[in-house]
Amino acid sequence: KAVKEITSGKGILTRDKALELGSVGPTARASGVKIDVRRDDPYAAYAELQDKEYTILFGGDVYSRIYLRFIETAESFELIHKAMKNIPKGEIILPGGRVFVPASEGMGRVEAPRGELFHFIKTDSSNNPMRLKVKPPTYNNLPAVGEMLIGAKREDASLIISSIDPCFSCTER
Repeated sequence: KAVKEITSGKGILTRDKALELGSVGPTARASGVKIDVRRDDPYAAYAELQDKEYTILFGGDVYSRIYLRFIETAESFELIHKAMKNIPKGEIILPGGRVFVPASEGMGRVEAPRGELFHFIKTDSSNNPMRLKVKPPTYNNLPAVGEMLIGAKREDASLIISSIDPCFSCTER
């Protein structure tokens, strides 16, 4: 109850602003945005494991971001239990050794705890990366902090900033 009183109504990010600023993960979903790589572009076993709709909240405040993370943590445990029941029998250790990748490029995205984590890699014929780009979710979510701080009290700033669970070193370019 105390957490709700302290965090409700603070650091509001509306759905429209979350979309405009490109917010991802719990930051966006706590503002009513249906965005989740596991559902939008299922990878690995997510296509078979996901049977629920998006979990979204509409408050857009610090409390909504905290509460959504609790909900998603419980949902993650459910997914783990489902996955464990469906693990196929057999060897789980892959043979070792180096893998040769011809000159090519590729990209991948996954839903990390903070939102979409994007990787791009380009290799040359020497099997060395020519280019590697990583875009962590904090990179997408930081612009929203400015919006959340409008009209906020100075003493609430650290609470509001922390509510997006930022990784500042992840945004180092």
